[in-house]
Amino acid sequence: MNPVAFRIAQARRLHGLSQRDVARRAGVSAMAISKYEAGKDVPGSAVLLKLCDALGVGVEALVRPVRIEGIVPEFRKRSSLPVREQRAILAHVSDWLERYVEAEEIKGVRQHGFVFPAGFPMEVETVDDVEDGATRLRSAWHLGTDPIENVTAMLEDKGVKVGFVDAHEGFDACLLHVAGHPELAVVATSRNIPGDRQRMNLAHEAGHLLLKLCGGLDSEAAARRFAGAFLAPKSAVRFELGTQRATLDLRELAILKGKYGLSMQGWIMRARDLGIITPARARSLLIMFRQRGRHSVEPGPSVPQETSSRLDMLVAQAVAESLISPRRGKELLQGCERTEHALPR
Repeated sequence: MNPVAFRIAQARRLHGLSQRDVARRAGVSAMAISKYEAGKDVPGSAVLLKLCDALGVGVEALVRPVRIEGIVPEFRKRSSLPVREQRAILAHVSDWLERYVEAEEIKGVRQHGFVFPAGFPMEVETVDDVEDGATRLRSAWHLGTDPIENVTAMLEDKGVKVGFVDAHEGFDACLLHVAGHPELAVVATSRNIPGDRQRMNLAHEAGHLLLKLCGGLDSEAAARRFAGAFLAPKSAVRFELGTQRATLDLRELAILKGKYGLSMQGWIMRARDLGIITPARARSLLIMFRQRGRHSVEPGPSVPQETSSRLDMLVAQAVAESLISPRRGKELLQGCERTEHALPR
């Protein structure tokens, strides 16, 4: 792999630019950009500097070795995400993941990748199997039935790498596979959505990772059911709501949303799935949310957005232990939140 060819294409896609856009900015032909990205030609030093200006990166960003390539996303079915935006997301994730992997190597923890717990990936044929899978995973990971305070931190503790990207409104989250790195389990989710949606998305993608569908189960429906069951286990839902109800009150739904980090509409669907309320009652409640324009932004307090801190921690430790310089630490945290504050002076 020609590093310069890969980096030019990666930086271009990261900024959502076409080859023609970069060519115009750099004052070269679109054919030249195409050849550079295909590895059929190498830009001279003068052109390389123009490309850096056009792409808004330093020279070192275009010549550094390629550690991660061949990322394969599992974008959700019926996604309205434009192709250019999909490529931009992959470029962001690839860049972030390379820095993450390098920080792990510097700290000597590269060998600690994702390992499936015993019994997983679990074969499921019915929605009852999916419910059972969520219960078994909580048991395997020693989570009990209490609310999960931070889904991101929990997944990272189990070896899943979680990345947050600024993305098109059509993007929620996706599971990614990395060619040549079977130990890497990677989930990317949008930074610009409410915390309850982030949590649901992360649990949803965990379902795709940990379940093996058999029979005629729809993969998206199974992952949604798994996510709800993982965030609000069956025993906890029945403890909170009882075994049978005529309806649900918005105030109790708001309280439960704050306690478990699962949306009010998510609680309605959990009550329906477990037979606590009828499908007709659930449907009428969900229609009420939509009619009031509250299906996207629910009433009441919002669930705090989640963030990933593990890369920040790895880099801060590496700088503190003099494994890398503060300047190199800032480079590894490029694009991450709190870059300046994560490093000791």
